[in-house]
Amino acid sequence: MSLSFSSRLRLCLLLIGLALAGAAGAQTPEEAFHQAERAEQAGDMDKALALYRIAAEAGLSQAQTAVGTLLYYRGTEESRVEAVRWFRASAAQGDAAGENSLGLMYFYGYGVARDYAEALRWFRLAAAKDWPNADNNIGNIYARGLGVTQDRAAAAAWYRKAAEAGVRDAQDSLGRLLQEKGADEEAVSWFRKAAEQGMKEAQTSLGLHLRDGTGVAMDRHAAFDWFSRAAAQNHALAMRLIGGLYEDGLDGTPDYAQAMQWYRRADAGGDAAAAAAIAGLYNDGLGVAEDHAEAVRWYRKAAEAGNAAAQTSLGVHLLTGDGAPPDPDAALHWLTQAADQADPLAQMSLGVIYTEGQAVPRDLAQARRWLRLAADGPDQDVAAAARDWLAQIGD
Repeated sequence: MSLSFSSRLRLCLLLIGLALAGAAGAQTPEEAFHQAERAEQAGDMDKALALYRIAAEAGLSQAQTAVGTLLYYRGTEESRVEAVRWFRASAAQGDAAGENSLGLMYFYGYGVARDYAEALRWFRLAAAKDWPNADNNIGNIYARGLGVTQDRAAAAAWYRKAAEAGVRDAQDSLGRLLQEKGADEEAVSWFRKAAEQGMKEAQTSLGLHLRDGTGVAMDRHAAFDWFSRAAAQNHALAMRLIGGLYEDGLDGTPDYAQAMQWYRRADAGGDAAAAAAIAGLYNDGLGVAEDHAEAVRWYRKAAEAGNAAAQTSLGVHLLTGDGAPPDPDAALHWLTQAADQADPLAQMSLGVIYTEGQAVPRDLAQARRWLRLAADGPDQDVAAAARDWLAQIGD
């Protein structure tokens, strides 16, 4: 059966109308937002941003926050300035995520002048709406005293609120504050919660407690497991700590080859103390031929990165001419650098140098100053030696 021209025209108009209605329906703010979420999950960030913009420009606050977030991650100053605009639009509607995000922009100075007071204001608005990440951010402000008087107790209270809501950064930070107070058992419980959420820093901290038996029964194999999880996330400190377990002998017998391998990985990852550990293996001939010149080279690398123990060792090598030509001035420089970081052995070494007039004119006042610091330090063997020197020169 054939249709008349007018019937065909009406049918075409009906089909076009249905198509347009379907297209319009797909572009409602809520639908555009959900399409954007699916695009973001699929890794198509350009499509996600375009769809989030449709919803954001229609006034959907969560879409405005999402646009700001994607623009922030583009990393350019221009994109971050625009991100601030979208976070501000979302925050103006009372969206907690937008308020928290705007606070973060003020906190870091991204796209806007850094302003800790303004950051805190937005964090508080978000926290009042039970936004746990805002609680964590307020904790950071009080812990570091940024724009406010430093208050560890207030920081701990905010961290605890966020930690109990499952924020892993807050769990880790609360663990650190408790650790500083000597509450190791509770600290371990929070490190474990953050570690189980995959936070590499908390995994390393938990491993350290298990290695040393502080706040938890000593279990070096469990420590190795947690260090390994963190190392799998390229955490250089964890790599060095694995090296230390191999050097000490995880199962009773040291494995210096494995230790060296892990120390080198940690060094490549930027851990300054790993270079000092490599130096120690060369200095003592552990798993490698004893080579004091190579040890000095590694000590120097670690010392230049600010490692106090390496600065002390380098200073001693340069003072004695062991592994490098004697250089009393450089030795004094490195020992002083380490002593200023409260390294007890460096402090005692300076005390001896000033007592005997090595590399410097004899100066008993300076000798006593450094020896007293070493005598009051945490290393009991060094403290005892420092007290013996003080007794010789008359404290």
